[in-house]
Amino acid sequence: MSDDTMTNTDAVNTDATTNTDATTNTDATTNTDATGVGLVRSEERLAVTTRRVPIGRAVLRKRIVVERRTITVDVAHEEVVLDHEPFDGDETDAAHGMHLALPEVVLHEEQIVVTKRIVPVERVRVRVDSVQEERQVTAELRREQVDVVHDSEPARTDGTIRG
Repeated sequence: MSDDTMTNTDAVNTDATTNTDATTNTDATTNTDATGVGLVRSEERLAVTTRRVPIGRAVLRKRIVVERRTITVDVAHEEVVLDHEPFDGDETDAAHGMHLALPEVVLHEEQIVVTKRIVPVERVRVRVDSVQEERQVTAELRREQVDVVHDSEPARTDGTIRG
């Protein structure tokens, strides 16, 4: 509220029927009793509340990160080994073996086969936690101050009149 805005407690009664004489003032803030004339002094009080307002959005997003992995794998293969042994049979067996088909051996090796599969590893959820913190609020508050104004002397703020 700016200083030039008047509130109900700041408003001055400008009704044409109001007498400006302090002894007969009918303003609602004026109080007259057997001890004299008085009025109600008002002041602003600070009332602070909070309200929830959206400040942004958080969205789960997935992105692919490539990571190089090196794994050592044991592989095996077969090799041909010739074993020489002395022959203990007779010569007829040896002559007969020259015309036979030559034996054949199939060699094998293990080859590395790389496959990739997608497996679930964890569930990720978004959760909102409320975090309390303290913040200071500073405001200028206005208050009414009552002064006594005497026709023959300037106004004094201590409420006394010399005379």
